[in-house]
Amino acid sequence: MILQIQQYSYSASQKFYLLLTLLFCGGGILFLFDTPFSPLGTNTLCLFRNITGVPCPGCGMGRGINHLLHLEFVEAVYINPLSVFVLPAIILTVCWMASDFLLGRETLFKIYLRVDKYFAANKMAKALIAIIILFEWVWNILKQ
Repeated sequence: MILQIQQYSYSASQKFYLLLTLLFCGGGILFLFDTPFSPLGTNTLCLFRNITGVPCPGCGMGRGINHLLHLEFVEAVYINPLSVFVLPAIILTVCWMASDFLLGRETLFKIYLRVDKYFAANKMAKALIAIIILFEWVWNILKQ
């Protein structure tokens, strides 16, 4: 008897939602089990910082979000200023994904496509994002 495996092809939107779900689940697991894995004793999961000893632009994001969840806004901004924007974005995205799933729509994916098209065509938007990331990186290095 020959075993036949049926192949299933995922649409672009299904791949998008699956990727987001995996990222949020993985990020949640890392957030819950954040322990000092670093051989340099930096107490971080950041591969870049563990290798170079220099914090990346995202270093401190988990701690910043943790401070926000405890309503410690000043500490959150000090540790990672972008955490103030990332936490609401995560909450909004998870709620939007749940809404799309429950209502059988793809509105988040459609917005993603529009934003992607905007950034592909707008060099100033890319430059602004690069400046924000550079600012975040310098902030993390200087506060070390």
